[in-house]
Formats: sequence, structure tokens, C-alpha cells
Amino acid sequence: MAKHDPRCAQGACSAALFTTACAVAAALTTWPLHSIPWAIAAAFAGAFAALVWQMWRIARSTRDMIDSISENGWSGLDLSRLAPQASSLAASLRNLAVVTEQREHALRDVIQRERLRALEREMYSQQLEEVRERLEATNAELEAFTYSASHDLAVPLKTIEGYASVLLDGSMGDLPPEARNLIERIYRSAARLRKLTTDLLVLSRLRDPDDMEVTEVSIANAVARVVGELQAGLPPSARVSVEGTLPTVEAPPERIEQVLQNLIQNGVKYNASAAPTITIDGWAEGSLAVVRVQDNGVGIPDKDRERVFELFTRLSSELPGTGAGLAIARRALRSLGGELWIESSSSEGTTFAFAVPLKYRNQEPRPSWRPLAMQA
Repeated sequence: MAKHDPRCAQGACSAALFTTACAVAAALTTWPLHSIPWAIAAAFAGAFAALVWQMWRIARSTRDMIDSISENGWSGLDLSRLAPQASSLAASLRNLAVVTEQREHALRDVIQRERLRALEREMYSQQLEEVRERLEATNAELEAFTYSASHDLAVPLKTIEGYASVLLDGSMGDLPPEARNLIERIYRSAARLRKLTTDLLVLSRLRDPDDMEVTEVSIANAVARVVGELQAGLPPSARVSVEGTLPTVEAPPERIEQVLQNLIQNGVKYNASAAPTITIDGWAEGSLAVVRVQDNGVGIPDKDRERVFELFTRLSSELPGTGAGLAIARRALRSLGGELWIESSSSEGTTFAFAVPLKYRNQEPRPSWRPLAMQA
């Protein structure tokens, strides 16, 4: 019968225990403890630690027994020394099995909750899409109604203005002072109401400019065209100048000229100076064109810097206008993915600034956006 070397048995036993411990540790530590409740995770970690401790104790006892066999032979072997460790190991395994089962139940609950959350997010997204479609349909209907109502009102108002003008110019004979005063009030009211309906028509047409022609627009040339069109209505002393080189953009030219027209008219209209002066400059900033329009007008109080952009808002009833010009300009810029704001204002004038993408690509409006260089 062949004689067995105790050292071989010792090595085999140590290797087996070490391999088993590594395999158990690798399997257990890869479980997703982060996704289950802390109490169960802590219990699982404790059970695993107890198992490793018991395996270490058994490995140590086994090593001592092998050392004893090496010295005294098989006759001195006392297997009863392993009984307590074996019993503790069995208890640790049972405890680990219980905790593992609890972990599996907790993990299934976590997976179920995640599935429910994913379903809720999907349903919420669908609801948002439905609301967005309804809002778009409602906005389209309101714009169509505004356009129709404004167009239908413009014709009779123009007729009232015409009749009042005929009476005032003496074509129907001289009018008593009281009658002339009343007809003048009718004429002014009809003219103002017609201007309101015109502004409403403009607003109703400020939809996304996807159906408008996008061309290369020199802002300097756009300023020249707008000033040429407004020349007859500007005071003889008014002066509009351009400083430096203005950028060129790719956008619907009508929108750019509309913005410039409203800002120039606003600077001249709300101006108590004997020589209204408008100064325009601009530059390219990244993918944006930034333009400033500075006037020497009456200025805008700090508390009204946002209110002036509201539709039909007038800071003074003594000044002419409907209060729609700045609202139209801002909406026109936002339809291009740009923005309009007040950079500064004082009793010596106001500086408006606007930014628009150098290349229009149907961008989403950014109502609170400012270029970095213009942020306060």
C-alpha cells in the first residue's frame, strides 16, 4: 500500500479552501447590493463575513491537524476538534441562504418598481405629447381667428376714417366748432383702432418662418432699407448712424427688417430731444449675431424693463403708439431662435440689444437666453 505524504494533503486542503473562498467571494461581491434596502444589504454583508470567518477557522484547524499528522502520524488525529467549526460553518451557510433569499425577494421588488416607474414615465411622455399637439392646434385656431377678425375690422375702420376726413377738410361745408371737435375725436379713435388691428395682423403672421425664404441678409443694408422707408415719417432732425461693421446673417429678411423698423421707430417716437439720434453697432459672437440700437430718448425705468415687451403696454398715455412694437420685435426674433432685451436705460436714452443665429435652422425659442458677453 502506498504511503501518503501529509504535506501533499496539507497543500491540497489549503488550495481547495482558498479556491472555494475566492469563488464564493467573487460570486457574492458581484451581486447588486446597491439596489436593495440597506437593512437586507447589511444583513447579507454580515452573513458573508461570518461565513468567511468560519472558513478561515476551519482552514486554520485543518492546518494544525495536518501539522500534527506530520509530527505524530495518523494515530494522533482528533477529528472532534473540527466538530465545533463544522457546526458553526453549517449555521453560517444556513444564515447566508436565508439572507440570500431575502435579497432575491428585495431585488425582485426593486425590479418591479423600476418597471412601474418606466411605465409611468412613458405614459407621462405620451400625455405631454398629446397636450403639446392640442396647444399647437389651439394656437393655430387663435391665430387664424385673430387674423380674420383684424382683417374684417380694418375695412370699416378705414371707411370711418375716410368719411371723417371728408367732413374735416371742408368738402361738405364748414362745421360748427363743437361738431368739428367731435369728428376729430372720431377720426383719432378710428385711426388708433385701425393701427391696433394692423398690429394684431402682424402678430398673427409671426409664426415659425419655415415657409419664408431664408437668404443672406446684411444687417447694414437692412438698416439702410428701413431708414429709407421711414424717412418720410421721421423728423427732419432725426439721425440714424451705424458704427463699425455689422454682421451678416442667413434669415428671412422681412423679420430682420421688422425688428430694426420697430426699434428705430421706438427710439424716435419716445424721444423729447430736439435732434433724435439712433446709433447702431454689432458684432458676431460664436454662432450668433449681436446688434445694439441706442437712442437718446426718454429712457425706461428699471421696474418696467420687462413690462414694455408685453403686448399693448404703454408707459404713458400721453405718448403716441399702440404699445405693440416691442412685443412684435421680440416675437419676431424668438421665432428665429433669438432674443431681444434692454441692455441699459437712463434719462439720457435706452440701449436695446438683440441676438439672432448667424444661420437660421428652425431653432427652438429661448425666452430667457442671453449671449455670454451681454449677461449682467
